[in-house]
Amino acid sequence: MKKLYFLLIVLVLCGCATKNNVLYTKNPNCTSIKEVTVFQVVDNGALAITTAKEPIIVYLPKSEKYMLYDGVKIRRQNNECMVYDGVYKYKTSGTDQGVIKYLVNKKETGRVEYSANEREKTVPIVKFDKRWLDKE
Repeated sequence: MKKLYFLLIVLVLCGCATKNNVLYTKNPNCTSIKEVTVFQVVDNGALAITTAKEPIIVYLPKSEKYMLYDGVKIRRQNNECMVYDGVYKYKTSGTDQGVIKYLVNKKETGRVEYSANEREKTVPIVKFDKRWLDKE
């Protein structure tokens, strides 16, 4: 009789455990970026460089999760990942000269020239997202 009660309790506990199971799936938008270092604060965000084998420059929008100032390292949490969320365009200026392609009458000229003072650049926007998603 004791074995029957024990078996009944085990079955009830197993039934309760299976009801509360939630299936999770890995977020397909997650990147391998784990940490970024801010090097310039700009309007409503900051430009940062990723810490990876091939570092890239990204834009971080302002958030209440982290403070943005030059030199700060922002690391994702274990249950988070960084995902790409669009493209940020900005202009650089100064005496630094770089190679760009000019547009003439809204068509690319095909020739490469040097910009004197101002260049437009684009970088990916990254934001924090859930690493694992509830599977419905």
